[in-house]
Amino acid sequence: MRIVGIVAALSGMLSLLIVIPAAIFGAMGTWQVWTLAAAYFTFFLLNVLRRDTTHGKLAKRDDDEQVKSVFGRIGFATQIFGLLGVHWLALYDFSTDQFSSLRLATVPANIVAAIFLVASIALSEAATRQLGRFFDRLVIKDGHELITTGVYSQVRHPIYTSYMLLFAGFVIMLQSLVSIGLLAAVCAVWFGSRIQIEEAMLEKKFGGEYKSYREKTKRLLPFIY
Repeated sequence: MRIVGIVAALSGMLSLLIVIPAAIFGAMGTWQVWTLAAAYFTFFLLNVLRRDTTHGKLAKRDDDEQVKSVFGRIGFATQIFGLLGVHWLALYDFSTDQFSSLRLATVPANIVAAIFLVASIALSEAATRQLGRFFDRLVIKDGHELITTGVYSQVRHPIYTSYMLLFAGFVIMLQSLVSIGLLAAVCAVWFGSRIQIEEAMLEKKFGGEYKSYREKTKRLLPFIY
């Protein structure tokens, strides 16, 4: 029954982000929309299903360090409403000529988008597998360990990187440059607040070990940032 609930929840999320706006704007018959819906479903199903079936439910929302911080709550609100805006705007742009002057070249955009979508799923799969039971809300768990191997030897927040690749693949496949700008702003606030809270939490827990790890790695992009 838990799996049924997970699938139902994911279907509801996909409806809000993709299916409903695509239906409203007349884009449901396009292969791009179905490809993106399939990629999103695969990304989130693999992500959530392993966590739930292998390690149980997430920590309580009240224990999440993000909701204890005003900055974190602002980031969370930006995530919810900002992502809705990004997805609806991209689908509107794709189905109309409203922002035609800001369109990307179709074939190169589709190739780049496909690469981003596949990379997002692969990276999320690797990172969540390596985190194991520590893939959770922003909490310190009993016996918490600092994971620094695999993809974590290159970047400190690969799961956030996988989300950005997924969303970037979405707006690129829909050829919406205007949505890329909005997505960049949403991610800056959302992940900026979350990373700041998470790194402060981990530094408090692991002290010098975490400081040393932070000095050797990038936040989100290997060799860049």
